[in-house]
Amino acid sequence: MIKLAGQKLKVTVLVLLIWFFLILMLPYLLTAVADPTNILILNSYHQGLKWTDDQTTALINKLQTSLERQIYVEYMDWKRHPTPANLDRLYEYYRYKYAGLAIDLLITTDDIALEFALKHRQELFSDAPVVFTGVVKDIADNLLRGE
Repeated sequence: MIKLAGQKLKVTVLVLLIWFFLILMLPYLLTAVADPTNILILNSYHQGLKWTDDQTTALINKLQTSLERQIYVEYMDWKRHPTPANLDRLYEYYRYKYAGLAIDLLITTDDIALEFALKHRQELFSDAPVVFTGVVKDIADNLLRGE
């Protein structure tokens, strides 16, 4: 009888340990199945411009604290190609590139990226909320009027 009680105790302890382990692992198992948060960083200027690179690096370093985040980075190259034709081409390219992807957050650096994002976020970027940086207050107030 004592031997049988000892075996039952071992089985009970083993079952409890397995349940405890599963409870601890549950958040990790659930997040591994969840869709990632898709974040797009839209830069007004080109890669290699120190200000743009510093902004992008800081954003990525801060945002990469979670495995459930997918970060996309685009450069509009506005300093070298400040034309409406460039914006038209970018619109077509982003429409193609992000057609099947739900963007959850759109981060812009500088004026033209903010203006572009606000104008096209509904049709190109899943109507994602926009966070912006590098925009003078008066310009931001003007661009955000009605938003």
